[in-house]
Amino acid sequence: IAAKYKISTHIAGYSPNIHFYVKFMGKLPWRGKRIFLQHGVTKDDLPRLYYEKTLLDLFICGAKPEYDYVAGTFHYEDQVKYTGFARYDCLHNAATKKQILAMPTWRLFLLSATKEELAASEYVTRWNGILQNRQLIDALNKEGYTLVFYPHFEMQKNIHMFSSIDPAVVIADFAHFDVQQLLKESQLLLTDYSSVFFDVGYMKKTSIYYQFDKEKFCSQHYKAGYFDYETMGFGEVVQTEED
Repeated sequence: IAAKYKISTHIAGYSPNIHFYVKFMGKLPWRGKRIFLQHGVTKDDLPRLYYEKTLLDLFICGAKPEYDYVAGTFHYEDQVKYTGFARYDCLHNAATKKQILAMPTWRLFLLSATKEELAASEYVTRWNGILQNRQLIDALNKEGYTLVFYPHFEMQKNIHMFSSIDPAVVIADFAHFDVQQLLKESQLLLTDYSSVFFDVGYMKKTSIYYQFDKEKFCSQHYKAGYFDYETMGFGEVVQTEED
């Protein structure tokens, strides 16, 4: 509370206990400047990041289109700076191996779902369809590749709902796998909307966007911003498992 500078990769992360911070941030006389480093390139319209909600003193951006969008849309004046992300310095000269990373983002509208509802959801069934696709598994084994499936942090607690039927497909948990290492060593990214594809694009590698629920995602999770996957993405956009 008394810190002169509060620097975080998350908008509510200025405390070892985020829940404490969120609960009391509007009730205590906060001192010091608040600096938002971000943990991914912002590409969607996120009202919770508007100035009147954050009162940030510094908002770091990692890409020029992102900077233009945030500075012009999120109601900031001169608090937004285009510096690039320091963590990208670790993405240079990365050695890859025969590995594909599948890393979908989370779904806000599934956070309140029961275990039964989540297990039966389109999200879980669609991704299990990929992980257990016999044609894909045969191709992986033929070419000597591994597919590593790493769910978003918010979905990691339900990682047991995803399963593999072959050693060529690995279900990766938060405790034993490092996200940046997976991004660096993988040759290809399979995602839906996760901003980690910017890291992959920065390394001049390809992404495939599996967007089977785009309309629902944009209406119930994050509203679309400036980024158009069809014209600005780093690979193909597909809607079906067969594609």
